[in-house]
Amino acid sequence: MIFGLDPVSLIGVPSRLVEGRPDDLLDVDAVFVDDAGAERLGVRVGDTLELNDHRARVRGIMKTQRTFASIPLIYTTYPRATLYAPRERHMLTFVLCAPKPGISDEELARRIERETGLGAFTSWEFAKRTLGYYTKHTGITINFGTTVFLGFLVGLAIAAQTFYTFTIENMRHFGALKAMGATNATLVSMILLQALVTGCIGYGVGVGGATLFGHLARNNKQLAFKMPPELLVGSFVLMLVLVATASLISIRKVVKVEPAIVFRG
Repeated sequence: MIFGLDPVSLIGVPSRLVEGRPDDLLDVDAVFVDDAGAERLGVRVGDTLELNDHRARVRGIMKTQRTFASIPLIYTTYPRATLYAPRERHMLTFVLCAPKPGISDEELARRIERETGLGAFTSWEFAKRTLGYYTKHTGITINFGTTVFLGFLVGLAIAAQTFYTFTIENMRHFGALKAMGATNATLVSMILLQALVTGCIGYGVGVGGATLFGHLARNNKQLAFKMPPELLVGSFVLMLVLVATASLISIRKVVKVEPAIVFRG
């Protein structure tokens, strides 16, 4: 992915440069490569790349936020980018701008739309359109959704079988508790509490393991990883639904148990 910057102002040049200086981008055939892309391409400062039959000299290594596709990122000047990028009918995809002090992003976007008749979006609106494109026009949603759904079914089956086995093996104890006066509500509360404790332990281990794996992969420049609070809350709610559903079979068995089971051989 090639980013072309204004050669006069260099607006948009990455601020987190591991090697090189912003002015180095003005050198002949100069490009900056992100650290993960440089490692994947096997290049470092001073090496030469060939982009669509044009020479590019790596003059800087930068740290950037990982992209969804985890492809190498290259920054250069805009005239040079038009040489490196494949020829298309429209070389310019979008123009990045910022409002003057006192004018909000939303107001500026509406002014641009009114004056030019073209689409103008704030940062979040632009991000939502990108998310919408991946969701509607690619198979990512179906693939991820199928994976999550199958994981939920497998987890539900394992949890339900585990709780049911625990209930069957301790049926005499539940019967004894009933014989001593324990109500069905008390026994159901016991099962739900056990399920909740087990689910929370599994949730903590799962989230901790996933976070550790994500950070290790991100540090090795192999994966773009992000764990927002909304994902943690959503996963916790799904965990509660899973353990509650898995407990239903056990609850049904305990509610029907007779106290007389204690005296049977």
